[in-house]
Amino acid sequence: MGREKSLIEYHFNVLWYVEIQHLSDHLAVFLWCKRNSDIPWSVECAIQIQIVHPSGKSESHELEHVFNNDKSLKGFPQFIKWEEMKKDYLVGDQLTVVLNVTINEITGICLDSCLQSSTSPPKQFTLKHTFTNVSKMEKEEEKESPMEYHFDLPWFVEIEHQSDRLFLHLYCYRKSDIPWSVQCAIQIEIVHHSGKTKTEEREKVFETNDVDAFLGDLGWEEMKKEYLVGNQLTVVVKVIINEMTGIS
Repeated sequence: MGREKSLIEYHFNVLWYVEIQHLSDHLAVFLWCKRNSDIPWSVECAIQIQIVHPSGKSESHELEHVFNNDKSLKGFPQFIKWEEMKKDYLVGDQLTVVLNVTINEITGICLDSCLQSSTSPPKQFTLKHTFTNVSKMEKEEEKESPMEYHFDLPWFVEIEHQSDRLFLHLYCYRKSDIPWSVQCAIQIEIVHHSGKTKTEEREKVFETNDVDAFLGDLGWEEMKKEYLVGNQLTVVVKVIINEMTGIS
């Protein structure tokens, strides 16, 4: 195991997710708090991290931290010995991690839209597509997933063979004379049936003149060796919409 990430979540207009790693014979657990902004911001909080067994047994550690523009990661590189974790907390090769976050102070982040919509269910959806004949793509060739509508917006994923790399893009392709915008968090996974994944996270504001989000890239030969199955590539994109303007 290298590293595994949880699904992304939006809380208080900030992007959060958990990451675990196998580091130096220990389980490492980290919390990410990310915000794409040129304006200085900070989130001061207390964090409790637990790994839990269904029997009720748990291992817990606490810390305090101030996340900001330059510090988006905090956790424990040596949360628990790796073998102890495997023996006492794995169930069917699955590990349950629980984080409780108490925010003491937030600066540089507007919470108005967050508080107004706190009782509404989150606007989120997942795009999943298996691209075929990927290894035969010529240089500069593109392939697109079928277009899907979510929240009255058209979405599709594109892969591109460029400069011996695979590039991935998400499009929110709305055509309108009225100015519009969609602020969202995006998590992309390239998935192998063995369970191996490559995961990236992004924040993006789609708008009238900017409908393309670059999701990341991967070496062409690495992609062919590590992720192609029967010349097919499976891409999963989760989108959480935080705010929409100009759209009914």
